[in-house]
Amino acid sequence: MTYIEEQESILKQSYEKTHREYYEDFYTKYFKHIDQLIKMNRIKEYINLIGKGILNIDKIIEGTINSVKSEFGMLTDLEQQEIVKRRLICQSCPLNSINAKTSEEYKTLYGENYKSDRVDLHCSICSCNINLKTSSLYSGCGIQSYNEEHKENKQPLKWDKFN
Repeated sequence: MTYIEEQESILKQSYEKTHREYYEDFYTKYFKHIDQLIKMNRIKEYINLIGKGILNIDKIIEGTINSVKSEFGMLTDLEQQEIVKRRLICQSCPLNSINAKTSEEYKTLYGENYKSDRVDLHCSICSCNINLKTSSLYSGCGIQSYNEEHKENKQPLKWDKFN
C-alpha cells in the first residue's frame, strides 16, 4: 500500500467513524427527547385528573381505605365478593385503558381508539384507577360519567353501587 492509499484509508475510516458517531449521538438525543415528551404528556394527563379527583375525593378515600382493608382481610365476605366481582368485570371490559386502545365499543362511542400515556389500569371513560374504583363500594361503573354527558346515547352500566 502506498503512502497516498494509506492516507486515503485513514481518512475514509475517520470519516466513517465520525459519521457513525454523529448518527449515534443524534439518535441518542432524539430518543431522549421523545422520552421526555412522553413523560411530560403523562404528567399533563395526571394534572388534568386533579379536578375530577377533587370532586370525587370522598370516593377516592373510600376506595383507598377499602383497598387497604381488603389487603388485611378487614372487609365482610359480601364486600370482598363485590370488589372481586367488579374487578373481574373491569378487567374484561372493552373500556378499560388497555382494551379501549383497540376496542370497537370505545371507538363507536368516541369515533377513535383510546390514547393515554398513563401506566396504571384505569377506566377510559371516567379515568378512575380500576383498583380504587372497584374498592369504592358507593361508586358505580364509570359509564355513568359517559351517560351524564351523553343523555341521548346512554349505555348500560357494567355494575352499580353496592347496597
